Amino acid sequence: MLVRNEPWCSFKFAVQAESLVLAVFFNGESIQAMHLAIVDADSAPWSHEAELRRKEANDRWLLSKGLTPGKTYAWGSVWSGYDPKGGSSSAVLSFSGGS
Repeated sequence: MLVRNEPWCSFKFAVQAESLVLAVFFNGESIQAMHLAIVDADSAPWSHEAELRRKEANDRWLLSKGLTPGKTYAWGSVWSGYDPKGGSSSAVLSFSGGS
């Protein structure tokens, strides 16, 4: 478990076959969001350029699963980007309804 603050809780998974780190967030029994990021096999030091490449890799992964960054679906929305304040790139699937 990543965080437990009832009714909110989150779980973190590493999906090695896809070089992916995934965090799933719930409010009670309802899924609220999934945050994901592609991770590099090498542990190169952080750089702005590396994070922009991660954003591109996140976008490619989403598209390979039929998900378009910036698009809203009947079930929710998909976001992918670089956060300059946090210095990281990630993608977020936000689910609507069922709070």
